[in-house]
Amino acid sequence: MAEKIENENKEIIELIDQFVVRQRKEIKSQVVSRQTQLATLEQQLLLARRELEIEQQKLSRAKIDFKRKIEQHQSGVDEVVRSMLVEADQAIKECQKVDSSFEKHGWRKYTPSFQSAHRIRK
Repeated sequence: MAEKIENENKEIIELIDQFVVRQRKEIKSQVVSRQTQLATLEQQLLLARRELEIEQQKLSRAKIDFKRKIEQHQSGVDEVVRSMLVEADQAIKECQKVDSSFEKHGWRKYTPSFQSAHRIRK
């Protein structure tokens, strides 16, 4: 009877040992799987960070290019405005020359329209 109990205990211990071994294998398998998942996620994170850095660099370059284009455009506009001001100054000087010429001859100018100029003596 003691031998029977001892055999049953051995079988129970052997079953428990087998269960523990299976559980350890399963846990190790899960750990390896989770480590693989973690490594994959870390790799994806590194790639995402690199892509973010690249996009930030592109954005930075685009901002610089945009500012440069705005400055070039503004420079072009400034140049056109300067040119128009120079032309306006020249036109004013020419008008002043004509005015002084009229005055030298004793004329006042009266121009109801551009094409008809009437000479009126002072």
